Amino acid sequence: MDLLKTIRKNTFTTIISTIIIGIVIFLLAQLSAKFTISVFADNLTFWNKNVVFKSFMLIYSLTTILILNRGKLTGFGLSKPAKFNVFKLTGLTALITIFIMIFGTIVFIKILSNMFPRPGETGFPQHNSIIEMILVVWLWSSFVEEVFVRSLLQTILSNLKNIKLFKLSLSVIISGLLFGSMHLSLLATGRNLWFVMHIVLFTSSIGILAAWYREKTDSIVPAFLVHLLANIFGSLPLLIMHFVK
Repeated sequence: MDLLKTIRKNTFTTIISTIIIGIVIFLLAQLSAKFTISVFADNLTFWNKNVVFKSFMLIYSLTTILILNRGKLTGFGLSKPAKFNVFKLTGLTALITIFIMIFGTIVFIKILSNMFPRPGETGFPQHNSIIEMILVVWLWSSFVEEVFVRSLLQTILSNLKNIKLFKLSLSVIISGLLFGSMHLSLLATGRNLWFVMHIVLFTSSIGILAAWYREKTDSIVPAFLVHLLANIFGSLPLLIMHFVK
């Protein structure tokens, strides 16, 4: 039985199955991380807990790919990309990152949070070091999330790439929105509603760009670069403040 073919029977089953698979893997990774942390290391920091969570996410994502792809990892974007312009990718990522950061800060942090105050923390916990930020956020999180969203989920959605909306394929749009919606889970960590919405807007925008490159090059490598660069550009204010002190 070709499970992937069954999932892609029509547009509706493709979208619903992708969402269900994404939610199940996300929740399984969360539950596995919570159990592991409670048993072995209950005093981990926010970022160390994130490493454990993302490790389980990677395991479940790769396992699902193997199940859907009859024991193989090929054909899910885990390959050398078609030729693409690295400088254009870097420039687009920088422009989108800077624009969304400014726009989101004005709309969500400055306007909406003042008009409709909500409890919760605005911002993430500080890293123990720059090295931790590079390893945990820039590299590990970027890699794992791209395997989960762009390799697994977007590949399932790839039969929708001929359906266009605003010149973008439905698979690209849904992949980007799924990536952004993942970050709604930050509400459970005590983050402020408007801060979380700012993050969701940012990650959805970057997710759509990463998904476009994934579709264009048939590889998650350019998508990973978009994700990595967005995290780097987004961290620049923190780096500047760190070195100015």
